[in-house]
Amino acid sequence: GPLRLFVSFGSLIARTGLPGEAHYALANEWLGALTEEVASRVEGCRALAVDWSVWSGAGMGERLGTLDALARRGIDPIPLDTGLDLLHRLIASPDVSGGLVVTGRYGDAPTLRAEEAELPMLRFLERPRRVVPGVEAVADTVLRADTDPYLEHHEFEGDRLLPAVLGMEAMAQAASVLTGTREHPVLEDLRLTAPVVVGRGEEVTLRAAALALPDGTVRTVLRSSATGFAVDHFTAVLPPPGTPDTGRRVVLPVVPDAPVPVRPDEHLYGRLLFQDGPLRRVGGYRRLTGYDCVADLEEGPGGAWFAHHLPGRLLLGDPGRRDAALHALQACLPGTRLLPVGVERVTILDTASAPALLHARERHAEGGRHVFDLELTGADGAVLERWEGLALNVMGPGPLPVGVELLGPHLDRRAAEVTGVAGVRVAVERGDTQVRRRARAVHRLLGTGVTVRGRPDGRPELSTGDQVSVTHCGAVTMVATAPVPVGVDLVWMPDTVEARVRWDDVLGPEALALRDALADRDPGRGRDEHAAVVWAASEALRKCAGRPGGPMTLRSLDGPWILLDGGGVTVAVHHDGDDVAAVAVRGGDGA
Repeated sequence: GPLRLFVSFGSLIARTGLPGEAHYALANEWLGALTEEVASRVEGCRALAVDWSVWSGAGMGERLGTLDALARRGIDPIPLDTGLDLLHRLIASPDVSGGLVVTGRYGDAPTLRAEEAELPMLRFLERPRRVVPGVEAVADTVLRADTDPYLEHHEFEGDRLLPAVLGMEAMAQAASVLTGTREHPVLEDLRLTAPVVVGRGEEVTLRAAALALPDGTVRTVLRSSATGFAVDHFTAVLPPPGTPDTGRRVVLPVVPDAPVPVRPDEHLYGRLLFQDGPLRRVGGYRRLTGYDCVADLEEGPGGAWFAHHLPGRLLLGDPGRRDAALHALQACLPGTRLLPVGVERVTILDTASAPALLHARERHAEGGRHVFDLELTGADGAVLERWEGLALNVMGPGPLPVGVELLGPHLDRRAAEVTGVAGVRVAVERGDTQVRRRARAVHRLLGTGVTVRGRPDGRPELSTGDQVSVTHCGAVTMVATAPVPVGVDLVWMPDTVEARVRWDDVLGPEALALRDALADRDPGRGRDEHAAVVWAASEALRKCAGRPGGPMTLRSLDGPWILLDGGGVTVAVHHDGDDVAAVAVRGGDGA
Protein backbone atom coordinates (compact mmCIF):
# COMPACT_ATOMS: atom_id res chain seq x y z
CA GLY A 1 0.00 0.00 0.00
CA PRO A 2 2.59 2.66 0.92
CA LEU A 3 4.87 1.77 -2.05
CA ARG A 4 5.27 4.86 -4.27
CA LEU A 5 8.33 4.06 -6.42
CA PHE A 6 9.56 0.81 -7.91
CA VAL A 7 12.75 0.73 -10.01
CA SER A 8 14.15 -2.38 -11.67
CA PHE A 9 17.75 -2.42 -12.85
CA GLY A 10 17.82 -4.37 -16.12
CA SER A 11 20.14 -4.86 -19.08
CA LEU A 12 20.21 -3.64 -22.65
CA ILE A 13 20.68 -7.28 -23.62
CA ALA A 14 16.93 -7.72 -23.10
CA ARG A 15 16.54 -5.67 -26.29
CA THR A 16 19.69 -6.44 -28.28
CA GLY A 17 20.43 -10.04 -27.37
CA LEU A 18 24.01 -11.32 -27.13
CA PRO A 19 25.52 -14.53 -28.50
CA GLY A 20 25.43 -17.20 -25.77
CA GLU A 21 23.25 -15.07 -23.48
CA ALA A 22 19.69 -15.99 -24.52
CA HIS A 23 18.85 -16.97 -20.94
CA TYR A 24 20.09 -13.63 -19.64
CA ALA A 25 18.12 -11.73 -22.28
CA LEU A 26 14.98 -13.67 -21.32
CA ALA A 27 15.51 -13.04 -17.59
CA ASN A 28 15.76 -9.28 -18.23
CA GLU A 29 12.60 -9.42 -20.32
CA TRP A 30 10.83 -11.09 -17.40
CA LEU A 31 12.14 -8.35 -15.09
CA GLY A 32 10.59 -5.72 -17.33
CA ALA A 33 7.26 -7.59 -17.32
CA LEU A 34 7.37 -7.79 -13.53
CA THR A 35 7.87 -4.04 -13.33
CA GLU A 36 4.87 -3.44 -15.52
CA GLU A 37 2.81 -5.74 -13.32
CA VAL A 38 3.78 -3.80 -10.17
CA ALA A 39 2.71 -0.57 -11.83
CA SER A 40 -0.65 -2.02 -12.76
CA ARG A 41 -1.36 -3.68 -9.38
CA VAL A 42 -0.15 -1.05 -6.90
CA GLU A 43 -2.20 2.12 -7.09
CA GLY A 44 -0.19 5.35 -6.91
CA CYS A 45 3.13 3.56 -7.49
CA ARG A 46 5.45 4.86 -10.22
CA ALA A 47 7.43 2.04 -11.80
CA LEU A 48 10.62 2.36 -13.87
CA ALA A 49 12.21 -0.51 -15.79
CA VAL A 50 15.63 0.81 -16.76
CA ASP A 51 17.65 -1.31 -19.19
CA TRP A 52 21.30 -0.25 -18.96
CA SER A 53 24.24 -0.89 -21.22
CA VAL A 54 27.48 -2.02 -19.60
CA TRP A 55 28.97 0.11 -16.80
CA SER A 56 32.61 0.97 -16.18
CA GLY A 57 33.89 0.75 -12.61
CA ALA A 58 31.13 -1.51 -11.36
CA GLY A 59 28.72 -4.17 -12.53
CA MET A 60 28.89 -7.43 -14.41
CA GLY A 61 31.00 -6.21 -17.34
CA GLU A 62 33.65 -4.94 -14.94
CA ARG A 63 33.64 -8.20 -12.91
CA LEU A 64 33.84 -10.42 -15.99
CA GLY A 65 36.59 -8.35 -17.62
CA THR A 66 34.68 -7.89 -20.88
CA LEU A 67 34.92 -4.11 -21.22
CA ASP A 68 37.82 -4.11 -23.71
CA ALA A 69 36.12 -6.72 -25.91
CA LEU A 70 32.88 -4.75 -25.87
CA ALA A 71 34.70 -1.51 -26.69
CA ARG A 72 36.21 -3.17 -29.77
CA ARG A 73 32.65 -3.90 -30.92
CA GLY A 74 31.73 -0.22 -30.64
CA ILE A 75 30.05 -0.46 -27.22
CA ASP A 76 30.99 2.38 -24.85
CA PRO A 77 30.62 1.65 -21.12
CA ILE A 78 28.80 4.14 -18.88
CA PRO A 79 31.11 5.70 -16.26
CA LEU A 80 30.01 4.98 -12.70
CA ASP A 81 29.41 8.62 -11.75
CA THR A 82 27.47 9.26 -14.97
CA GLY A 83 25.26 6.22 -14.41
CA LEU A 84 24.45 7.22 -10.83
CA ASP A 85 23.69 10.77 -11.90
CA LEU A 86 21.33 9.53 -14.61
CA LEU A 87 19.56 7.21 -12.17
CA HIS A 88 19.05 10.07 -9.70
CA ARG A 89 17.68 12.30 -12.49
CA LEU A 90 15.22 9.59 -13.57
CA ILE A 91 14.00 9.07 -10.01
CA ALA A 92 13.58 12.83 -9.58
CA SER A 93 11.49 13.15 -12.79
CA PRO A 94 7.86 12.36 -11.84
CA ASP A 95 6.70 12.24 -15.46
CA VAL A 96 9.09 9.42 -16.41
CA SER A 97 7.70 5.89 -16.00
CA GLY A 98 7.55 2.53 -17.76
CA GLY A 99 10.42 0.97 -19.67
CA LEU A 100 13.32 2.89 -21.07
CA VAL A 101 16.93 2.37 -22.19
CA VAL A 102 19.96 4.22 -20.83
CA THR A 103 23.03 3.50 -22.95
CA GLY A 104 26.28 4.71 -24.31
CA ARG A 105 27.12 3.84 -27.91
CA TYR A 106 26.01 0.25 -28.43
CA GLY A 107 27.50 -0.57 -31.83
CA ASP A 108 25.51 -2.24 -34.59
CA ALA A 109 22.56 -3.97 -32.96
CA PRO A 110 20.07 -5.20 -35.60
CA THR A 111 17.44 -5.92 -32.95
CA LEU A 112 17.54 -2.41 -31.46
CA ARG A 113 16.86 0.47 -33.79
CA ALA A 114 16.47 4.11 -32.90
CA GLU A 115 13.91 6.13 -34.79
CA GLU A 116 15.03 6.87 -38.30
CA ALA A 117 16.24 10.41 -38.95
CA GLU A 118 15.74 12.04 -42.34
CA LEU A 119 18.98 13.85 -43.05
CA PRO A 120 19.00 17.12 -44.98
CA MET A 121 20.65 17.14 -48.41
CA LEU A 122 23.96 18.76 -47.50
CA ARG A 123 27.46 18.25 -48.88
CA PHE A 124 29.17 17.22 -45.64
CA LEU A 125 26.53 14.61 -44.75
CA GLU A 126 27.44 12.43 -47.72
CA ARG A 127 27.75 9.08 -45.90
CA PRO A 128 25.95 8.91 -42.54
CA ARG A 129 27.76 6.57 -40.17
CA ARG A 130 25.71 7.01 -37.04
CA VAL A 131 22.64 9.09 -36.29
CA VAL A 132 20.79 9.03 -32.97
CA PRO A 133 18.11 11.73 -33.26
CA GLY A 134 18.67 14.53 -30.80
CA VAL A 135 21.85 12.91 -29.48
CA GLU A 136 24.58 12.19 -32.00
CA ALA A 137 25.35 12.52 -35.70
CA VAL A 138 28.45 11.26 -37.53
CA ALA A 139 28.92 11.48 -41.29
CA ASP A 140 31.78 10.99 -43.74
CA THR A 141 32.50 12.95 -46.91
CA VAL A 142 35.13 12.13 -49.50
CA LEU A 143 37.11 15.21 -50.55
CA ARG A 144 38.98 15.39 -53.83
CA ALA A 145 39.72 18.02 -56.45
CA ASP A 146 36.91 17.15 -58.88
CA THR A 147 34.14 17.19 -56.24
CA ASP A 148 35.59 20.06 -54.17
CA PRO A 149 37.24 22.45 -56.65
CA TYR A 150 37.92 25.08 -53.98
CA LEU A 151 40.86 22.89 -52.87
CA GLU A 152 42.74 23.95 -56.02
CA HIS A 153 42.40 27.58 -54.92
CA HIS A 154 43.62 27.04 -51.34
CA GLU A 155 47.15 25.69 -51.76
CA PHE A 156 50.01 26.77 -49.51
CA GLU A 157 53.60 25.67 -50.14
CA GLY A 158 52.42 22.71 -52.23
CA ASP A 159 49.73 21.51 -49.81
CA ARG A 160 46.04 21.78 -50.69
CA LEU A 161 44.22 22.66 -47.49
CA LEU A 162 40.58 22.50 -46.47
CA PRO A 163 39.72 26.17 -45.76
CA ALA A 164 38.80 26.70 -42.12
CA VAL A 165 35.56 28.39 -43.19
CA LEU A 166 34.44 25.21 -44.98
CA GLY A 167 35.45 23.19 -41.94
CA MET A 168 33.08 25.43 -39.95
CA GLU A 169 30.37 24.70 -42.51
CA ALA A 170 30.94 20.94 -42.17
CA MET A 171 30.60 21.11 -38.38
CA ALA A 172 27.47 23.25 -38.67
CA GLN A 173 25.93 20.73 -41.07
CA ALA A 174 26.60 17.86 -38.67
CA ALA A 175 25.08 19.86 -35.81
CA SER A 176 21.98 20.67 -37.89
CA VAL A 177 21.03 16.97 -37.84
CA LEU A 178 20.47 17.37 -34.09
CA THR A 179 19.28 20.97 -33.85
CA GLY A 180 17.67 21.72 -37.19
CA THR A 181 18.67 24.79 -39.17
CA ARG A 182 19.08 27.75 -36.84
CA GLU A 183 18.20 31.24 -38.00
CA HIS A 184 21.32 32.92 -36.57
CA PRO A 185 23.97 30.23 -36.04
CA VAL A 186 26.60 30.81 -33.38
CA LEU A 187 29.87 28.91 -32.97
CA GLU A 188 31.91 29.22 -29.78
CA ASP A 189 35.33 27.99 -28.68
CA LEU A 190 36.30 27.27 -32.29
CA ARG A 191 39.71 25.57 -32.34
CA LEU A 192 41.70 25.05 -35.53
CA THR A 193 44.27 22.62 -34.22
CA ALA A 194 45.61 20.94 -37.37
CA PRO A 195 44.98 21.57 -41.09
CA VAL A 196 43.24 18.98 -43.25
CA VAL A 197 45.67 18.32 -46.13
CA VAL A 198 44.47 16.79 -49.41
CA GLY A 199 47.46 15.71 -51.51
CA ARG A 200 47.49 16.08 -55.29
CA GLY A 201 45.74 13.18 -56.98
CA GLU A 202 44.55 11.94 -53.59
CA GLU A 203 41.25 11.84 -51.76
CA VAL A 204 40.65 12.30 -48.06
CA THR A 205 37.63 11.22 -46.04
CA LEU A 206 36.42 14.03 -43.81
CA ARG A 207 34.42 12.93 -40.76
CA ALA A 208 32.10 15.47 -39.15
CA ALA A 209 30.57 14.55 -35.79
CA ALA A 210 28.15 16.32 -33.46
CA LEU A 211 27.06 15.42 -29.94
CA ALA A 212 24.20 17.05 -28.03
CA LEU A 213 24.63 17.72 -24.30
CA PRO A 214 21.75 17.85 -21.80
CA ASP A 215 21.78 21.66 -21.60
CA GLY A 216 21.18 22.03 -25.35
CA THR A 217 24.82 22.67 -26.23
CA VAL A 218 26.16 20.77 -29.26
CA ARG A 219 29.83 19.85 -29.51
CA THR A 220 31.27 19.27 -32.97
CA VAL A 221 34.53 17.93 -34.33
CA LEU A 222 36.24 17.28 -37.66
CA ARG A 223 38.56 14.31 -38.16
CA SER A 224 40.03 12.87 -41.35
CA SER A 225 41.48 9.74 -42.89
CA ALA A 226 44.71 11.69 -43.50
CA THR A 227 45.47 11.26 -39.78
CA GLY A 228 43.67 7.95 -39.27
CA PHE A 229 40.73 9.79 -37.61
CA ALA A 230 42.97 10.09 -34.55
CA VAL A 231 43.35 13.89 -34.60
CA ASP A 232 40.73 16.54 -33.86
CA HIS A 233 41.52 18.91 -36.72
CA PHE A 234 38.77 21.44 -35.90
CA THR A 235 36.37 21.60 -32.95
CA ALA A 236 33.55 23.98 -32.04
CA VAL A 237 30.60 24.36 -29.68
CA LEU A 238 27.14 25.53 -30.72
CA PRO A 239 25.47 27.08 -27.66
CA PRO A 240 21.74 26.61 -26.96
CA PRO A 241 19.40 28.93 -28.90
CA GLY A 242 18.77 32.22 -27.16
CA THR A 243 22.30 32.60 -25.80
CA PRO A 244 22.73 36.38 -25.38
CA ASP A 245 24.93 38.22 -27.85
CA THR A 246 27.62 39.95 -25.80
CA GLY A 247 29.70 41.22 -28.71
CA ARG A 248 30.82 44.84 -28.88
CA ARG A 249 30.75 46.87 -32.08
CA VAL A 250 34.04 47.35 -33.89
CA VAL A 251 33.88 50.97 -35.06
CA LEU A 252 36.95 52.39 -36.78
CA PRO A 253 37.56 55.90 -38.13
CA VAL A 254 37.98 56.09 -41.88
CA VAL A 255 39.59 58.99 -43.75
CA PRO A 256 36.88 60.20 -46.20
CA ASP A 257 37.58 59.75 -49.91
CA ALA A 258 41.10 58.47 -49.29
CA PRO A 259 41.45 54.77 -50.09
CA VAL A 260 44.65 53.12 -49.01
CA PRO A 261 47.00 52.79 -52.03
CA VAL A 262 47.20 48.99 -51.76
CA ARG A 263 45.95 47.01 -54.75
CA PRO A 264 45.30 43.46 -53.45
CA ASP A 265 45.63 41.73 -56.84
CA GLU A 266 49.03 43.35 -57.37
CA HIS A 267 50.47 43.79 -53.87
CA LEU A 268 48.91 40.97 -51.81
CA TYR A 269 47.66 37.98 -53.76
CA GLY A 270 50.40 35.75 -55.11
CA ARG A 271 52.90 37.16 -52.60
CA LEU A 272 51.63 37.62 -49.07
CA LEU A 273 48.30 35.85 -49.70
CA PHE A 274 48.02 32.45 -51.39
CA GLN A 275 44.23 32.30 -51.90
CA ASP A 276 42.92 32.19 -55.45
CA GLY A 277 39.72 31.88 -57.49
CA PRO A 278 36.49 32.27 -55.48
CA LEU A 279 38.53 32.90 -52.31
CA ARG A 280 40.28 35.98 -53.76
CA ARG A 281 37.79 38.54 -52.53
CA VAL A 282 39.64 41.43 -50.85
CA GLY A 283 38.86 44.38 -53.12
CA GLY A 284 40.77 47.14 -51.33
CA TYR A 285 41.32 48.95 -48.04
CA ARG A 286 39.78 52.13 -46.68
CA ARG A 287 41.97 51.97 -43.60
CA LEU A 288 45.13 49.96 -42.93
CA THR A 289 47.50 50.23 -39.98
CA GLY A 290 49.57 47.73 -38.08
CA TYR A 291 46.72 47.20 -35.61
CA ASP A 292 43.44 47.52 -37.54
CA CYS A 293 41.88 47.73 -40.96
CA VAL A 294 38.72 48.49 -42.89
CA ALA A 295 38.52 46.48 -46.11
CA ASP A 296 36.06 46.01 -48.97
CA LEU A 297 35.10 42.36 -49.51
CA GLU A 298 33.71 41.68 -52.95
CA GLU A 299 30.80 39.49 -53.93
CA GLY A 300 31.79 36.08 -55.26
CA PRO A 301 32.18 35.23 -58.96
CA GLY A 302 29.16 32.89 -58.80
CA GLY A 303 29.11 29.18 -59.49
CA ALA A 304 29.00 26.24 -57.13
CA TRP A 305 31.51 25.41 -54.43
CA PHE A 306 31.04 21.71 -55.09
CA ALA A 307 30.61 19.54 -58.20
CA HIS A 308 27.29 20.17 -59.94
CA HIS A 309 25.82 16.79 -58.95
CA LEU A 310 26.37 17.45 -55.23
CA PRO A 311 24.17 19.48 -52.84
CA GLY A 312 25.24 23.11 -52.91
CA ARG A 313 23.31 24.51 -49.96
CA LEU A 314 25.44 26.25 -47.32
CA LEU A 315 24.08 26.82 -43.81
CA LEU A 316 26.57 29.54 -42.86
CA GLY A 317 26.45 31.48 -46.12
CA ASP A 318 29.27 32.58 -48.41
CA PRO A 319 32.56 30.91 -47.35
CA GLY A 320 34.61 32.96 -49.82
CA ARG A 321 33.66 36.27 -48.24
CA ARG A 322 34.25 34.82 -44.78
CA ASP A 323 37.71 33.54 -45.73
CA ALA A 324 38.58 36.93 -47.21
CA ALA A 325 37.68 38.54 -43.88
CA LEU A 326 40.31 36.36 -42.24
CA HIS A 327 43.14 36.68 -44.71
CA ALA A 328 42.58 40.44 -45.15
CA LEU A 329 44.10 40.83 -41.66
CA GLN A 330 47.43 39.59 -43.01
CA ALA A 331 48.07 43.05 -44.47
CA CYS A 332 48.24 44.47 -40.92
CA LEU A 333 51.34 42.35 -40.30
CA PRO A 334 52.98 42.03 -43.71
CA GLY A 335 56.33 41.02 -42.24
CA THR A 336 54.90 37.72 -40.95
CA ARG A 337 52.84 34.73 -42.03
CA LEU A 338 49.70 34.32 -39.90
CA LEU A 339 47.69 31.17 -39.22
CA PRO A 340 44.20 31.25 -37.62
CA VAL A 341 44.13 28.87 -34.65
CA GLY A 342 40.92 29.69 -32.79
CA VAL A 343 37.96 31.97 -32.20
CA GLU A 344 36.08 32.67 -28.99
CA ARG A 345 32.75 33.27 -30.73
CA VAL A 346 31.35 33.65 -34.25
CA THR A 347 27.84 35.06 -34.65
CA ILE A 348 26.31 34.92 -38.13
CA LEU A 349 23.37 37.30 -38.54
CA ASP A 350 22.88 37.23 -42.32
CA THR A 351 23.89 34.47 -44.73
CA ALA A 352 23.07 36.29 -47.96
CA SER A 353 25.92 36.54 -50.47
CA ALA A 354 26.69 40.22 -51.04
CA PRO A 355 29.61 42.66 -50.83
CA ALA A 356 30.61 43.55 -47.28
CA LEU A 357 32.82 45.94 -45.38
CA LEU A 358 35.26 44.41 -42.91
CA HIS A 359 36.09 46.28 -39.68
CA ALA A 360 38.89 44.57 -37.73
CA ARG A 361 40.87 45.69 -34.70
CA GLU A 362 43.56 43.95 -32.68
CA ARG A 363 42.48 43.33 -29.09
CA HIS A 364 45.88 42.29 -27.77
CA ALA A 365 49.10 40.53 -28.75
CA GLU A 366 51.43 38.36 -26.75
CA GLY A 367 54.45 36.51 -28.02
CA GLY A 368 53.63 35.18 -31.45
CA ARG A 369 49.84 35.37 -31.05
CA HIS A 370 47.61 38.24 -32.18
CA VAL A 371 43.93 38.40 -31.18
CA PHE A 372 41.48 40.40 -33.31
CA ASP A 373 37.81 41.33 -33.09
CA LEU A 374 36.05 41.89 -36.40
CA GLU A 375 32.69 42.65 -37.99
CA LEU A 376 31.28 42.38 -41.48
CA THR A 377 28.68 44.98 -42.37
CA GLY A 378 26.42 45.33 -45.40
CA ALA A 379 25.73 48.30 -47.64
CA ASP A 380 23.18 49.62 -45.15
CA GLY A 381 25.60 49.36 -42.22
CA ALA A 382 23.83 46.36 -40.66
CA VAL A 383 26.11 43.78 -39.06
CA LEU A 384 26.24 40.57 -41.14
CA GLU A 385 28.49 38.62 -38.82
CA ARG A 386 30.74 39.20 -35.84
CA TRP A 387 33.96 37.43 -34.80
CA GLU A 388 35.15 37.84 -31.22
CA GLY A 389 38.63 36.81 -30.16
CA LEU A 390 40.07 35.54 -33.46
CA ALA A 391 43.53 34.20 -32.57
CA LEU A 392 46.26 34.29 -35.23
CA ASN A 393 49.64 32.67 -34.66
CA VAL A 394 52.82 33.83 -36.38
CA MET A 395 54.11 30.95 -38.52
CA GLY A 396 57.27 32.71 -39.67
CA PRO A 397 58.49 35.70 -41.70
CA GLY A 398 56.52 36.97 -44.65
CA PRO A 399 57.89 37.42 -48.16
CA LEU A 400 60.57 40.06 -48.65
CA PRO A 401 60.77 42.80 -49.62
CA VAL A 402 57.61 44.10 -47.96
CA GLY A 403 57.29 46.86 -50.56
CA VAL A 404 56.48 50.53 -50.16
CA GLU A 405 52.72 49.83 -50.40
CA LEU A 406 52.78 47.83 -47.15
CA LEU A 407 55.64 49.70 -45.53
CA GLY A 408 53.21 51.78 -43.42
CA PRO A 409 51.51 48.94 -41.50
CA HIS A 410 54.79 47.06 -41.29
CA LEU A 411 56.65 49.97 -39.66
CA ASP A 412 53.59 50.89 -37.60
CA ARG A 413 53.71 47.43 -36.03
CA ARG A 414 57.45 46.95 -35.74
CA ALA A 415 58.82 50.41 -34.86
CA ALA A 416 57.66 50.27 -31.25
CA GLU A 417 58.86 46.67 -30.89
CA VAL A 418 62.31 47.32 -32.34
CA THR A 419 62.99 50.61 -30.53
CA GLY A 420 61.43 49.50 -27.24
CA VAL A 421 59.38 52.73 -26.99
CA ALA A 422 55.65 52.16 -26.54
CA GLY A 423 53.24 54.31 -28.51
CA VAL A 424 55.36 54.86 -31.62
CA ARG A 425 53.05 54.87 -34.67
CA VAL A 426 54.02 55.13 -38.35
CA ALA A 427 52.00 55.72 -41.53
CA VAL A 428 53.07 55.95 -45.17
CA GLU A 429 50.96 57.74 -47.80
CA ARG A 430 51.35 57.98 -51.57
CA GLY A 431 50.07 60.33 -54.28
CA ASP A 432 48.42 63.79 -54.07
CA THR A 433 50.21 66.78 -52.51
CA GLN A 434 52.63 66.68 -49.60
CA VAL A 435 50.23 68.58 -47.34
CA ARG A 436 47.32 66.25 -48.07
CA ARG A 437 49.50 63.16 -47.68
CA ARG A 438 50.72 64.42 -44.31
CA ALA A 439 47.17 65.12 -43.09
CA ARG A 440 45.91 61.71 -44.24
CA ALA A 441 48.75 59.91 -42.50
CA VAL A 442 48.08 61.72 -39.21
CA HIS A 443 44.34 61.08 -39.49
CA ARG A 444 44.88 57.36 -40.10
CA LEU A 445 46.99 57.14 -36.95
CA LEU A 446 45.16 59.48 -34.58
CA GLY A 447 41.72 60.19 -36.06
CA THR A 448 40.21 62.83 -38.32
CA GLY A 449 39.73 65.35 -35.49
CA VAL A 450 43.49 65.93 -35.16
CA THR A 451 44.95 69.03 -36.84
CA VAL A 452 48.53 69.58 -37.96
CA ARG A 453 50.11 72.99 -37.44
CA GLY A 454 53.46 74.32 -38.58
CA ARG A 455 55.88 75.97 -36.13
CA PRO A 456 58.08 78.94 -37.06
CA ASP A 457 61.06 76.60 -37.34
CA GLY A 458 59.15 74.39 -39.82
CA ARG A 459 58.52 71.47 -37.50
CA PRO A 460 54.90 70.26 -37.43
CA GLU A 461 52.79 70.18 -34.26
CA LEU A 462 49.66 68.16 -33.46
CA SER A 463 46.59 69.53 -31.70
CA THR A 464 46.67 66.46 -29.41
CA GLY A 465 50.10 67.32 -28.03
CA ASP A 466 51.67 64.16 -29.45
CA GLN A 467 55.13 64.42 -30.96
CA VAL A 468 55.25 64.12 -34.75
CA SER A 469 57.82 63.94 -37.52
CA VAL A 470 57.30 64.00 -41.30
CA THR A 471 59.49 63.14 -44.26
CA HIS A 472 58.79 63.32 -47.99
CA CYS A 473 60.46 61.21 -50.65
CA GLY A 474 59.11 61.77 -54.16
CA ALA A 475 55.39 60.94 -54.13
CA VAL A 476 55.65 59.20 -50.75
CA THR A 477 55.20 60.76 -47.31
CA MET A 478 56.09 59.04 -44.05
CA VAL A 479 54.75 60.27 -40.70
CA ALA A 480 55.57 59.06 -37.19
CA THR A 481 53.84 60.03 -33.95
CA ALA A 482 54.97 59.18 -30.43
CA PRO A 483 54.61 60.32 -26.81
CA VAL A 484 58.31 61.26 -26.88
CA PRO A 485 60.41 63.24 -29.40
CA VAL A 486 60.53 61.38 -32.70
CA GLY A 487 62.19 61.78 -36.09
CA VAL A 488 61.81 59.95 -39.42
CA ASP A 489 63.50 59.81 -42.78
CA LEU A 490 62.92 57.85 -45.96
CA VAL A 491 65.36 57.16 -48.80
CA TRP A 492 64.36 55.59 -52.13
CA MET A 493 67.52 53.97 -53.50
CA PRO A 494 66.71 54.37 -57.23
CA ASP A 495 66.51 58.15 -56.66
CA THR A 496 70.03 58.21 -55.22
CA VAL A 497 71.31 56.25 -58.21
CA GLU A 498 69.55 58.55 -60.66
CA ALA A 499 70.91 61.62 -58.86
CA ARG A 500 74.38 60.05 -58.85
CA VAL A 501 74.80 60.75 -55.16
CA ARG A 502 78.46 60.56 -54.12
CA TRP A 503 78.17 59.40 -50.52
CA ASP A 504 81.83 60.06 -49.76
CA ASP A 505 81.13 63.76 -50.40
CA VAL A 506 77.82 63.76 -48.45
CA LEU A 507 78.81 61.88 -45.30
CA GLY A 508 81.39 63.06 -42.79
CA PRO A 509 84.25 60.92 -41.46
CA GLU A 510 82.28 59.49 -38.51
CA ALA A 511 79.33 58.58 -40.75
CA LEU A 512 81.66 56.95 -43.27
CA ALA A 513 83.27 54.92 -40.48
CA LEU A 514 79.80 53.70 -39.45
CA ARG A 515 79.06 52.84 -43.08
CA ASP A 516 82.25 50.76 -43.24
CA ALA A 517 81.37 49.00 -39.97
CA LEU A 518 77.98 48.07 -41.41
CA ALA A 519 79.60 46.81 -44.60
CA ASP A 520 81.91 44.57 -42.59
CA ARG A 521 78.95 43.11 -40.65
CA ASP A 522 76.69 42.78 -43.69
CA PRO A 523 78.79 42.20 -46.83
CA GLY A 524 75.71 41.11 -48.80
CA ARG A 525 74.78 44.75 -49.40
CA GLY A 526 76.80 47.32 -51.27
CA ARG A 527 78.51 50.32 -49.67
CA ASP A 528 76.03 52.72 -51.30
CA GLU A 529 73.17 50.91 -49.55
CA HIS A 530 74.93 51.10 -46.18
CA ALA A 531 75.65 54.77 -46.84
CA ALA A 532 71.92 55.36 -47.43
CA VAL A 533 71.19 53.64 -44.10
CA VAL A 534 73.59 55.96 -42.28
CA TRP A 535 72.19 59.03 -44.07
CA ALA A 536 68.56 58.16 -43.21
CA ALA A 537 69.54 57.44 -39.60
CA SER A 538 71.39 60.77 -39.33
CA GLU A 539 68.41 62.71 -40.71
CA ALA A 540 65.96 60.95 -38.36
CA LEU A 541 68.29 61.62 -35.41
CA ARG A 542 68.56 65.30 -36.36
CA LYS A 543 64.75 65.69 -36.48
CA CYS A 544 64.31 63.87 -33.19
CA ALA A 545 66.97 65.89 -31.35
CA GLY A 546 66.04 69.20 -32.98
CA ARG A 547 69.65 69.82 -33.95
CA PRO A 548 72.41 68.08 -35.89
CA GLY A 549 72.96 64.70 -34.28
CA GLY A 550 76.22 63.49 -32.90
CA PRO A 551 78.03 60.25 -33.73
CA MET A 552 76.04 57.00 -33.76
CA THR A 553 77.14 53.54 -32.71
CA LEU A 554 75.86 50.21 -33.97
CA ARG A 555 73.80 48.20 -31.50
CA SER A 556 72.56 45.32 -33.62
CA LEU A 557 71.87 44.13 -37.13
CA ASP A 558 69.02 41.64 -37.58
CA GLY A 559 67.83 40.95 -41.12
CA PRO A 560 66.32 44.15 -42.54
CA TRP A 561 66.60 45.99 -39.19
CA ILE A 562 69.65 48.01 -38.11
CA LEU A 563 69.57 49.44 -34.59
CA LEU A 564 71.78 52.44 -33.75
CA ASP A 565 72.45 54.48 -30.62
CA GLY A 566 72.61 58.25 -31.02
CA GLY A 567 73.39 59.54 -27.54
CA GLY A 568 70.12 58.89 -25.69
CA VAL A 569 68.19 58.45 -28.94
CA THR A 570 67.42 55.03 -30.41
CA VAL A 571 67.46 54.91 -34.20
CA ALA A 572 65.86 51.94 -35.99
CA VAL A 573 66.48 51.65 -39.72
CA HIS A 574 64.50 49.27 -41.92
CA HIS A 575 66.34 48.42 -45.14
CA ASP A 576 64.12 46.31 -47.38
CA GLY A 577 64.74 46.25 -51.11
CA ASP A 578 64.80 49.79 -52.44
CA ASP A 579 63.30 51.36 -49.29
CA VAL A 580 65.44 52.71 -46.45
CA ALA A 581 63.21 53.99 -43.62
CA ALA A 582 64.55 55.35 -40.33
CA VAL A 583 62.69 56.08 -37.09
CA ALA A 584 64.47 57.81 -34.19
CA VAL A 585 62.91 58.13 -30.72
CA ARG A 586 64.12 59.62 -27.45
CA GLY A 587 65.08 56.80 -25.06
CA GLY A 588 64.31 53.19 -25.87
CA ASP A 589 66.03 49.96 -24.94
CA GLY A 590 66.32 48.62 -28.47
CA ALA A 591 64.21 45.53 -27.77
